[in-house]
Amino acid sequence: VSGAYLSAYDTGNYSIGAAYNIEKLQFGTTSLNSGITIGGINNTDIVFSDSGVYNIVFSVQVTCNTPQAHLFYLWLCLNGSTVADTNSVLTIHGTHGGGNGHSIAAWDFMVQVNAGDFAQLCWSANNTAIAVETIASPAAGIPVSPAVILSVSQV
Repeated sequence: VSGAYLSAYDTGNYSIGAAYNIEKLQFGTTSLNSGITIGGINNTDIVFSDSGVYNIVFSVQVTCNTPQAHLFYLWLCLNGSTVADTNSVLTIHGTHGGGNGHSIAAWDFMVQVNAGDFAQLCWSANNTAIAVETIASPAAGIPVSPAVILSVSQV
């Protein structure tokens, strides 16, 4: 079977309870899907119906609400376990001009899974000033910036 796909996003706002807590990205809305679903208690699990190789592509709207820059970490988990050597670190700029610092974390993971496996995108930060947030539309004709956008496709 080939051609499985998923398009999902989330428009929530997510903070970290304490520095270095491990959080999971949530996907509250599924736009399109075939053979891949979102599951788990908080819509954090990317669930694969069929074995194969998949490309997980995502972007995350990260903010910082203090004048100092802080670190944001994001990595891949499969079936609830951290995948070695998948963490990336971003420095999120501090506030400026009266507004929060913003950055988009965007990259992809290529994974091989078995039917029934699930993936999660896990994140953390070195300070509670870091959050994953939806950014409101700044003006008519400009859409909202969702906290998370996810595309998964079988290759």
